[in-house]
Amino acid sequence: MKKKALSYLLCTAMVFSMAACGNDSTDGGDSSQSDSSVEESTEESTEESSEESVEDSAEGEDQGEADGAGDDQQEETPEPVAEGPAAVKVEAESFELSSDGVAADGDHISGLNTKAWAMYNVELADGGYGQISIHYGEDSTGGTVRLWIGDEDYEEFGTNVGEAEFDASGVVTFGVPGLSGQNGDMGPVSLVLEWEGEGDNLMTPDYFELYKVGEAKAKTSPAKSFESEGIEDRGETHVYAKAGSTAGYKMNFGEGNYTDLKMTGDFVGECELEVHLDSADGPLVGSASFTGGTDWNDAVIETNTMKFVMSDLAGVTGVQTVYFVFKGGDYNWSSFCFAEAALTGNDDAKNLNEGYNTVTVLADTVAVTEGFEGFGGEGAVNLFDDDIYTKYCCGIGSAEAEATAEITFSLSEATALTGYAVYTANDNKDYPDRNPIGWVLSGKDENGEWVEIDASGRDDIAMEDVNYTAYGRFVEGAAAYTEYKFAITHNGTMQISELVLFGAAR
Repeated sequence: MKKKALSYLLCTAMVFSMAACGNDSTDGGDSSQSDSSVEESTEESTEESSEESVEDSAEGEDQGEADGAGDDQQEETPEPVAEGPAAVKVEAESFELSSDGVAADGDHISGLNTKAWAMYNVELADGGYGQISIHYGEDSTGGTVRLWIGDEDYEEFGTNVGEAEFDASGVVTFGVPGLSGQNGDMGPVSLVLEWEGEGDNLMTPDYFELYKVGEAKAKTSPAKSFESEGIEDRGETHVYAKAGSTAGYKMNFGEGNYTDLKMTGDFVGECELEVHLDSADGPLVGSASFTGGTDWNDAVIETNTMKFVMSDLAGVTGVQTVYFVFKGGDYNWSSFCFAEAALTGNDDAKNLNEGYNTVTVLADTVAVTEGFEGFGGEGAVNLFDDDIYTKYCCGIGSAEAEATAEITFSLSEATALTGYAVYTANDNKDYPDRNPIGWVLSGKDENGEWVEIDASGRDDIAMEDVNYTAYGRFVEGAAAYTEYKFAITHNGTMQISELVLFGAAR
């Protein structure tokens, strides 16, 4: 069927592509995330995050509210949480152009036989849309529906950003990750719905909605739910949840292999939660239970991160609707993310991850006191951001002479370390010899003197030129310090993605 002439906008983006930083052409790599054991650690997050991220804080107004969220507030009927990214709703009959035979019929359109299409000009505000739900009459016979973004250089529709089969159920939802880069800066976006199947009544659409989608691995504010029940707003980032609460999110799991859930906040009582797909009572992909504080004063003074193994997540791919269902406990919840399968690493790294609590470094105290801060966006603060996809990458010395870079940082309180782990970065395999030759970890005593805790290097721990791999070391008899220094010796370009500190045993 001949299509009417129209001019389309060019689709230019993919969903929230992972930034693989590096100073050499194409850094990047797909890998697994950190260990798959249940991990409880204090996390004081002062980093600034992306649109799909959240700034975690343990002090100030949010913590004050948490402390007041005890028995009295728990009995109140919670207010609905502030709306997350609102869906863009488009009435089916509002099309601009269509194939022959497609017609507005009251509050829906009709005449959709195979290869029928309808074009809409849609305002997508600030972008990030990655899922579509089409609502239609149950008298539809079924078939396949596709969403396209117009391309003036393409003789037909342009870029296919997603498709799905549908039946007579009345709604079809599917991911459209290629849509995420379209935003209001480009003006209205030309979107084309195309149908294919047998018969003359494939679908009778009423309207469709486009939803914003977050990347599963990104730290996400729970306030960005697209729908919720029993959730109380606690500002731009925090929400309060209790038994009976639910919250739904649109997330992109890409090619899958996610096995862990990380949640940050303050938790009280016997906490139990489930993660479902599609709806609050849809397929169960994971659950967790743990004991929080006895009351809000006993919750955790610092923001607390819990990590749970959810192995059934491994098969979840693409854009999904994820629901958190709270079965027990109380939560002053500030962020969550999903993590990929456990990293490889040496035995000490695995034993530290499985048996000891991580120690949180205050991000705003991280400083390079000697040496180079790092290439663009690859500063030393990345060592402590709980994200293996960032790194500290810089030049230290040269092939002719070694040199040292010193990084100082502080904790919220004096803590004795049990061990630490150094993580390789995203492209050590492609660019060998970037693992540091040596390092010294020190703590500052009450006299202001630096006391050596451990000295090691890549040869001592058989550090290889591999990507995203953890190399741990236990330390014995370390005193408790608040201020620490990590001095790295090298002779050229050096990179590591994380420096993880471990304290008391779990």
